[in-house]
Amino acid sequence: MAEHLKELGFIAAGFVISYIGFGTELFGREHGDVMDAVAAEMRDPTSAQFRNIEQGTTTACGEVNGRNAYGGYAGFTEFVYQNGIVKFEPEKPASFDADSQVAYYNSVAQFARLKQECYR
Repeated sequence: MAEHLKELGFIAAGFVISYIGFGTELFGREHGDVMDAVAAEMRDPTSAQFRNIEQGTTTACGEVNGRNAYGGYAGFTEFVYQNGIVKFEPEKPASFDADSQVAYYNSVAQFARLKQECYR
């Protein structure tokens, strides 16, 4: 009896390892086009690091980090990929005039609407 339980344990472990390997491979193929498109928009495409990728029916969202002009990593930035177009989270304006602030908050609202598509 103990022998059979031991064999079942090895079989179950094999299935878990196979599933984890399959899932990792599937993740790479499923999001490969998205990651390639996002990386192509960056200063150093080979340095792109991704996390938290969510896939909606027509849109993908996530976070990307890459090297800046000084060679250091700039920090994770949110992105949205839809219909072959990549949009990054809006940057705060350098000036604090009313027009810049209104434009910034309008772009933040538009970005938030795009991100909602990732969860549908």
